[in-house]
Amino acid sequence: MTLLRTSLLFALALSACRKGEETYVDLDGDGALSDVDCDDTDASVHPGAQERCNGVDDDCDAEIDEDPVDASTFYADADSDGYGDPDTSWAACEAPVDFVDNAEDCDDADPAFHPGAPETDCADPADYNCDGSVGYADADADGVPACEECDDADADRFPGNPEVCDGLDNNCDALVDNEPADASTFYADLDHDGHGDPDNTTLACEAPQGWLSDADDCDDLAAAVYPGAVEFCDGLDNDCDDTVDVNAVDAPTWYADADGDRYGDPLADLVACEAPQGYVEVAGDCDDSTAAARPDGVERCDGIDNDCDGTVDVGALDASRWYTDADADGHGDPLTATLACEAPEGGIAIGDDCDDTEAARFPGNTEVCDTLDNDCDGLVDDNPVDAAVWFTDGDGDGYGLDGTAVRACSAPPASAARGGDCDDGAAHRFPTNPELCDGVDNNCDGAVDDDPTDATTWYRDIDGDGYGGDVVVQVACEVPAIGRWTSSLLDCDDLDAALNPAVFDLCDGVDNNCDGVVDQTAAPVPQPFDLALGGAWHLNGSATQVLATSSAGGYLQLTDDALDTAGSLFFTQPVDSARWYASFSFEMSGGTEGEGLAFAALDEHDPSLVGALGGGLGCADLDGLCVGFDTLDADDHLEVQHGYLWGDYYAYETRAGALYGVGTRRADLFWDAGHLQVFVDRSLAVDTWIPSAEFPLERQVLLGLTAGTGAQSQLHLVDDLVLGCEYAEDTDGDGSVMPADCDDSDPSVGAGIAGGCVDGLSCADALARDGALAGVDGRYTIDPDGDAGPEAPQEVWCDMTTDGGGWTVLLDWDFTQSYRGWEGFWSETLFDNLDTETYRSTDLYLHDADCSWDVQALRHPITVPNGGEVRMVHTQDLNSFEQSAVWVVAEVEGDATPQNVWCHNNRPEQGSYSSTELAWEPLPTCPDLDEYVSNRSYSYRDDTKVRALGAQVDAIGWYAFEGCSGDNHRVYDMSIAVR
Repeated sequence: MTLLRTSLLFALALSACRKGEETYVDLDGDGALSDVDCDDTDASVHPGAQERCNGVDDDCDAEIDEDPVDASTFYADADSDGYGDPDTSWAACEAPVDFVDNAEDCDDADPAFHPGAPETDCADPADYNCDGSVGYADADADGVPACEECDDADADRFPGNPEVCDGLDNNCDALVDNEPADASTFYADLDHDGHGDPDNTTLACEAPQGWLSDADDCDDLAAAVYPGAVEFCDGLDNDCDDTVDVNAVDAPTWYADADGDRYGDPLADLVACEAPQGYVEVAGDCDDSTAAARPDGVERCDGIDNDCDGTVDVGALDASRWYTDADADGHGDPLTATLACEAPEGGIAIGDDCDDTEAARFPGNTEVCDTLDNDCDGLVDDNPVDAAVWFTDGDGDGYGLDGTAVRACSAPPASAARGGDCDDGAAHRFPTNPELCDGVDNNCDGAVDDDPTDATTWYRDIDGDGYGGDVVVQVACEVPAIGRWTSSLLDCDDLDAALNPAVFDLCDGVDNNCDGVVDQTAAPVPQPFDLALGGAWHLNGSATQVLATSSAGGYLQLTDDALDTAGSLFFTQPVDSARWYASFSFEMSGGTEGEGLAFAALDEHDPSLVGALGGGLGCADLDGLCVGFDTLDADDHLEVQHGYLWGDYYAYETRAGALYGVGTRRADLFWDAGHLQVFVDRSLAVDTWIPSAEFPLERQVLLGLTAGTGAQSQLHLVDDLVLGCEYAEDTDGDGSVMPADCDDSDPSVGAGIAGGCVDGLSCADALARDGALAGVDGRYTIDPDGDAGPEAPQEVWCDMTTDGGGWTVLLDWDFTQSYRGWEGFWSETLFDNLDTETYRSTDLYLHDADCSWDVQALRHPITVPNGGEVRMVHTQDLNSFEQSAVWVVAEVEGDATPQNVWCHNNRPEQGSYSSTELAWEPLPTCPDLDEYVSNRSYSYRDDTKVRALGAQVDAIGWYAFEGCSGDNHRVYDMSIAVR
């Protein structure tokens, strides 16, 4: 579009004229007066002049350079590509915004179109460079550019076009008619029989070489197989009728062979390619019911025409020879042979008899010692079966030499019926002769002195103490050359020469003398003191030993001859402080106060006490235990001191003539974990408990005697001293020992003996027998099964005071001491793994560490006769015991269900126990402590229960159900008694 502004120029006269009173001039002579001439000095400027591009208002229309005659044409550049649109122009002196001075753009709406723009894609029909031509061409108008197809002159040829059978490359893949959409199906004819395989196909426009359009071949690998072919006996379905070798033109004829002799019945034939079961190709069988009859058969003695010649058993191949057997020994005369299928009268098949008149003579008969040729070998009595074997026996020992054996009906001279002799010149060498330690092979086994009957058993003696163990043993005539050996057994430790049967058993927790008993005694010297003291004895102060003379035995003298100084005797081998005994005889003569004899148990860790007491201090300032056999006055009393405190004085019965200074006395002391019993002359003088807190000794103590004197009138003699770890002496031989035997000098008085030492069947029985025992608490000896019972009497603590007395204390335990501890109970985990019986400094602690809900039982059988009364006293506390329970129950005679003694049961309220755990609950309820069935713990609960159960109590049971790790049960003391 062209934009033009036009103005009509009117010619003005250039002459001057007057208007009104004004005068106008035309100074520049351009014909326009000054009233209309906008620049009367420039003749080119006046109304009607042509406007030009000069920045001047040439035509005086008040506009500059509008529609100038010399204006330039500019073209719109809407896409800013530097090229203008020829259809949008503007005439002006200068180019407006978005206009350019050329009109070469062929598409001003797209900056990709302009002269010089690249054209690189032949498939793009756009003329980007505005030159009027493009690389794109599609001459055949098939929608595919020529540069991307194989024939732009044929609209049926382009990429992606379906291939068809037309001899062209329709899809431009350089292949002609490949996989055409209108292809036909053809079938392979591999055997070239003119019939295709329906299972082997291909698609093509025309049939390839070897392919057909029909598909009726049933076997394309066999040229002889196709529809209409002739059937042959070849194992093929030649004519494709789904049958093989049926009606084959070359099938032979077969004949039935029922008897399997390879010859068929000519009257039973069949045509087939292969022989049917039971048919053959050769006929001619005369009897098809038996294989023994056929044309090539051999005539035999069988009653059949074997060779089909019409005769039976004539000329039979197996006809037998028959012989006369006159002596009926089963062997015939070989000179009488005849041939026949069956034996003639009196004939047999064997003809080898050497004498047909003697039945004991025939071939194969057993040769015996009878002077006949029994086996017809021409020899008489040769190798007879009843002949004996004889061996040359030159030494007459009944055994002959092997290799000299002969068989004979009678014994040859100097022979024996047995072989095996290894030396026929020595009558003491033969099999079965006992082997002896004599350097000779007596029994002919090839070995000398092997396992001889008089051999010695040698035991390895590693420690060289003369005694061997039974681990390494050799049986030999001589002591083995390597190592130390002995013929003495019974060494219980062959690595320690100090342990053997010849040593004395010490109180050291070891079986020193190998007799199977530990610490049975600790007497280090022979009794009495007739020989010199051993190294374990220690004499101190004035103590001396008086050795035996021809008229008197040896003894120990603790005071000197001047009778004014004292000494002591100690056994320096420590013994167990928890259990020991001592036995000795003594004499004390004369004296006044300050004299006396004392027995002491001292701490082994303070040997200075031995010297101090050896100075004769007696029981003064003793740190240990001391029993004083004092002669202070005529009361004949004993004093017991423990620690730095004086014990009570206990009197014993004074015997006639037994005062001090008169005769010899016997002392026996028994210590058992705080319980001390002292007997003088077999009578009980002291029976007391010394709490362990008041007897602060270590694990072992030293035992000894010490004498004290204040005047020359006192003499102390000691003899027959025994210090031991076990109570093993039975002086009177009645079968019981101290302390159970209350008088070990009288065989009629002892434990288990009627009338002696036993107080009763129980504490209640003892009280019933002797009413004077009421209120006298202490240790009593009872025999629950009576004198006739197998159980030995036992010591128990009897409560003769509470509720009338007669209570047998089964358990009296606390954390400081116990008359009878827990050892009488056995413990069993009933469910899971509750840890129990944990002893602490103040209590017995039951605790379950893994929150697994455990059940523990402790049970104590009761053999003491009782009337069914149970008394229990206890102090305990339960901590966070809300999911747990405790029962003390009693099992009574004749009742399978236990009865409650005491219980605390929180468990049912929690419901935390399984049915398996509940099965161990001794009782379904806990009636006695209903007020304590709660989730709260209580501490230091003191309780006393007395139960009358109506029948004898057989056992006391303790059942603990522990709930979790925070639950525990602490028992501080417990006492259980029955009566």
